[in-house]
Amino acid sequence: MHENIVIVGSGHAGVNLAANLRKKNWIGSISLISDEKYLPYHRPPLSKICLQTQPFTNPPLLKPDVFYKDNDIDLIQCSRVISIDKAKKTVSFNDQTLSYDKLILATGSNPVTPSINGLDSTKYFHLRTLKESEKISKSIDQSKQFLIIGGGFIGLELAASLRKQNAQASIFETESRTLNRITHPIVSEYIQKLHKDKGVHIQCNTIVESISQESDKILLHTNNGKIFHGDELIIGTGSRPNIDLALNAGLDIDNGIKVNQFNQTSDPHIYAIGDCCNRYNKKYNADLRLESIQNALDQAKSLSSYLCEGIITEPSIPTFWSDQYDAKLNIAGISSNADTYIARKQSSEELTIWYLKNDKVIAIDAINSPSDFIIGKKIIQSEKEIPKEYISDIHFDLKLLL
Repeated sequence: MHENIVIVGSGHAGVNLAANLRKKNWIGSISLISDEKYLPYHRPPLSKICLQTQPFTNPPLLKPDVFYKDNDIDLIQCSRVISIDKAKKTVSFNDQTLSYDKLILATGSNPVTPSINGLDSTKYFHLRTLKESEKISKSIDQSKQFLIIGGGFIGLELAASLRKQNAQASIFETESRTLNRITHPIVSEYIQKLHKDKGVHIQCNTIVESISQESDKILLHTNNGKIFHGDELIIGTGSRPNIDLALNAGLDIDNGIKVNQFNQTSDPHIYAIGDCCNRYNKKYNADLRLESIQNALDQAKSLSSYLCEGIITEPSIPTFWSDQYDAKLNIAGISSNADTYIARKQSSEELTIWYLKNDKVIAIDAINSPSDFIIGKKIIQSEKEIPKEYISDIHFDLKLLL
């Protein structure tokens, strides 16, 4: 409790860990290192409400300015940690070194840049930071055609935000459908129809093989021989864990920074939380690296309990969400090992997909159905065997299953 803690990363995981440590009366010093000039902020709005009005709307802060001073948290901004010395227990940044007793890596994830001929010589946008979101905002114009490579959450949310400002948007997805590795085909069909009805052009089974420029236009040359013209290019092809520091320090890596049930790395003095780490999940009997706000908050809470009280807490059911136009998609659980699915459609706008394994609900996708989502989470947690006919019957009150 008297030891010095250094946290690298000022996203949801890092900031909430610092806050939870002080709440649990951690006495030692806490340093929070951020590579941005802004006070730590919420990231989900960057692809949504921040881009849907002019001028640009700043995202809400994670904590007010006075929070860091009031809680004796040394927020070090505009500083990128470049190395870890495990023997000396120091980190280096901006020609400085800082000593730690315990080091926490909350370095998040970075956007993936695909290997496409001509991309290096083309102006394009990624979206991870407030600065990048603001750059996209400044480029929005109703006369422009935006080309978005990637049909995952980021690409779809960006397309929705652009259409709300009457800019044109086209999405290019290599898979047979959007959200192919995330949701059921029925959900993908719903989302794609929603976007097409709003005027977004979606090209699936389409690989961008090269990019060129003609005058002030960007040209995408695809595998099917077609060429698509646009004014702005956004790369939304997913993300990968930010493991550079951990890798260079010799920590164990396996789809992220490998940690144990305490979020402890292969070095006993170094921990990792949030998007960047891969931790065993007892409920799903698998190592999981999750990119979600809920996971960041859970692990921040769990690690603070362990460091301050020696208590180990199991993570809650993984949850994810996405807002697109007036549709809200909520996902709970991990559906990859399901052997059965049940679609429960209550209206043209409300839809839930229930994933089961051995007659137990292991995941749920819910569109515009918050009550089913909440009930589904509780059923997943309970691990009860649920008769399939109850789920498929829209006249059955699902609350009776709790």
